[in-house]
Amino acid sequence: MKKFLLALSLVLVCCVNAFALSDNEYAQLMKNTAFKRADQALSKAWKAAQTKLSKNKNALDKLRQDQREWIKNGRDEEAEALMDDNGWSKLKAYTEATKARTEYLPKLAQEFLGGSAKAEPKVKAQAQEPQAKKPEQAKAKNNKAKVNYPALALCTGSSVRLRDNPGTDSEILARADKGDMLVLLKDQSVNGDIWYAADNPVAEGTVWISGQFVDIYSNNNGKPAYKLALDVRMNYGLKPDKARALFGEPEEVTRDKFFFDPAGKELTEEVLIYKNFELRYVENRLRHVEILQGGAAFGSLMLGQEADDVVKALGAPTVRAEDDTSFTYEVTPNESFLFEFDEDGIITHMTWDEYMDS
Repeated sequence: MKKFLLALSLVLVCCVNAFALSDNEYAQLMKNTAFKRADQALSKAWKAAQTKLSKNKNALDKLRQDQREWIKNGRDEEAEALMDDNGWSKLKAYTEATKARTEYLPKLAQEFLGGSAKAEPKVKAQAQEPQAKKPEQAKAKNNKAKVNYPALALCTGSSVRLRDNPGTDSEILARADKGDMLVLLKDQSVNGDIWYAADNPVAEGTVWISGQFVDIYSNNNGKPAYKLALDVRMNYGLKPDKARALFGEPEEVTRDKFFFDPAGKELTEEVLIYKNFELRYVENRLRHVEILQGGAAFGSLMLGQEADDVVKALGAPTVRAEDDTSFTYEVTPNESFLFEFDEDGIITHMTWDEYMDS
């Protein structure tokens, strides 16, 4: 336990703000001998660097600030890049990023001591420098690119804090993990950092997430079908917990596992059946909404309305059955609405689906 606290002290001393790697994940990594040795070596290198600059307050302050930024953002960005580009596990990626930082610290200290360091020295894993730049470039792109709200995004970090206001001092309302989908509503700059307001994925209301953990998944193309698809996600719940928060306990719940060939692994499916609609989740993500009775709707569209009402709301369908018994609206290549009609052109069935890919 003492060794663990010693290793963890680097984090506590250098950074008062939490980083993407959760405490539990860090503790799990510390159980691995390779990572533990790398972490202990970094602690020694950090102490040595501070000692070297102890008589130069300006240089020491710069070194401490740089280390804070690395712990807060840099380590996670480097590890994520190594996982994405090399297919490494989280353990290997964080171990290599830690080793690279250990090797870099003495050089960085010497630069600050000699006064030749730049305002923002590049701290990247030495052998993988080209790959390690990728998250920073992606972050800059996401922060600068125009976003048409509402828009879909994916969380890129683990156990990322979702807060009640933009900024690290605000209350934590929920958490998001890597790959979790969010509906972004707007953005705000706080001390030069971008924060996004998003529909709370597990409860009613709005949350804020730091832009460094956001990857725009599908920007709003302005089409009515796209906007309706976002409304479906928010109105019925991106996750089962959100559906329960909105509608209470379902009348029936089924859970099953199935093997998904493109991903090469077994996935979990959960179906929530309410009186007027059915929701299907795969790996905790909404994939299917089916309207069962007229008490439920897709926006302004409900069972019993006419085909013309659908066209007025969404425009011409992507695919129209020759006998006008169904309209399909493609939202994205992996997402669509299906409206089915009786012989009088009255809506009898409505579904929304986001299809699985690899």
